[in-house]
Amino acid sequence: MMIDANARRIYELLDSHGGHIYVCGDFYMANDVKSVVVSIFQEYGNINADEAASAVENLIVSFSIKYKLNILFHTAKVFHKA
Repeated sequence: MMIDANARRIYELLDSHGGHIYVCGDFYMANDVKSVVVSIFQEYGNINADEAASAVENLIVSFSIKYKLNILFHTAKVFHKA
């Protein structure tokens, strides 16, 4: 997976070099991206899961700087014939 091969560089770019993440997709995909970024911060930042989640939340809160979100929310409609 490309993320695994570049995880250290992703961490360095986000943590120390002013890197940005742009997430565009649906809610579920955005949560998956966030989970991967938290895992990267945990592993390469040598911090626990709560600290990693907090670090990523800080990126999201300051999203105008580092973590941009364009999330599409879909509602499922079920149609069936009576």
